[in-house]
Order: sequence, then C-alpha cells, then structure tokens
Amino acid sequence: MSACKSEISAQCNGVRKGRGRIAACLYAHKSKLSASCSVEVKKVSNSRTTKAVIPSGVRKLSGSQYEGDLILACGGDARKLCPGVSGNERNLACLYSRSNQISGNCKSTAERVLKLLR
Repeated sequence: MSACKSEISAQCNGVRKGRGRIAACLYAHKSKLSASCSVEVKKVSNSRTTKAVIPSGVRKLSGSQYEGDLILACGGDARKLCPGVSGNERNLACLYSRSNQISGNCKSTAERVLKLLR
C-alpha cells in the first residue's frame, strides 16, 4: 500500500493496523483517493485475505431487515468518526476501521446483527 501513504495519513489517522482496518478506511474514503492508491485498495479489497477477515454477514447486511437497527445504533458514531463518508456500505467500512473508537451501543448492535446474518 505504498501508493497510499499520503491518503493513510490524511484519511486514516488513528486507525489501528491489522485485520484489514486500513484497507476498510481507505475503501470508505474512496472518493478522496489518488488513482494509484485506488488501484492498490481494489487489489487489497479483492484479496482472499481481506475477504476472510471481513465477516460474511457484512455482505448480507445491505437491504436486510437489520440494516435500520444498525443505522439507528451507529448513526451518531458514523457522523462523528466518518465525516464526509456517504453510503451505508462505506460508513460500515469506516466504522469497522475505527472499531476501537465506536460506542458500546453501536458495537453491541453490530455484533448482534452480524451473528443473526451468519
């Protein structure tokens, strides 16, 4: 991800490394990435390793009956931690990247929803 050094500094300051959090943060801020960084993020996002880290329930969330629960529980966190990020999928990626900073209610709701979607 050497092509993304400036984007990581600008968009993902404070995001802990590991478990795909940096890639999730960059994905959330896709509209602010350089062309070379976008190529790197796409490669990483499509890798087998990243797909193994991201819970399968995340892919099932969009349009599910639980999506509203997550929006209600995590909307405030998304506005605070992910300003300028639009779209539920990108906000979810942003919140995942900052999982060490989200509220207890958001975290417990996300864990409950992901268990239900497995």
